Amino acid sequence: MIYVEQHHDIVTWLLDESGVVPWGKLMIHILVLAIITTHAAIVTQGLIQGFLPICTHDFWVMWTVIWPIVGVMTTCVVAYFIWLDNRRREVGIPRDTQSLFTVKKSMFICAFSLFAGILSSLLGIGGGILLSPLMLELGVSPDATAATSSFMILWTSLAAIIQFILDSRLPYDYSPTYLGLGFISSIVGQVVMSALVKKYNKRSFIVFCILVVIILSTILLFTTGTIQVVEQIRLGIDLGFTPFCKIR
Repeated sequence: MIYVEQHHDIVTWLLDESGVVPWGKLMIHILVLAIITTHAAIVTQGLIQGFLPICTHDFWVMWTVIWPIVGVMTTCVVAYFIWLDNRRREVGIPRDTQSLFTVKKSMFICAFSLFAGILSSLLGIGGGILLSPLMLELGVSPDATAATSSFMILWTSLAAIIQFILDSRLPYDYSPTYLGLGFISSIVGQVVMSALVKKYNKRSFIVFCILVVIILSTILLFTTGTIQVVEQIRLGIDLGFTPFCKIR
């Protein structure tokens, strides 16, 4: 504490990351993405090429080994952010939101993120649909919520794309079109939203857009799911679950 008081300016400069690109944290994201996609590639290619048959001892060992690795990485990241948040509070760095990185809130966020990831993989919905309302409820500013959600979708989408490529399930005929449309739409939406917030000085526009996206996504998910179920019933397709060990 004496060191902090004697070197307040230096400590503040080290802890305050506003306005700078956090290259270290980006490298951590890339490392996590590389580890997860490498694990997925090994499992997927093992199933396809037959050197890792499903439900064998080697399969379950390879399938479960990623969980303790992800758990350790998550624990380290959470511990770092709790420490960083405490240090910022000590030196008086201003924040526009309440503290998110307490032990209780961090555990809740991790559990909810796991739940959102499971639903995303099962239902094909974006995790941002679930996590955006949570961040707003926890006191995160609307613009920070939108940016965080978009950044999160970037990494989850990259992981999914790599998985689909390895599994030979990526439709190359129209995926570039969707990629271009999504990229252009993101830029246009960001420019328009920034202009509206800057002109009227109201962040409620962002909250409204998030709300609209959540409502439309829910309606479309329900509609398309209902259409598919009705069509499968009409064709006499069995809607039951396939046993996991008989998938491949």
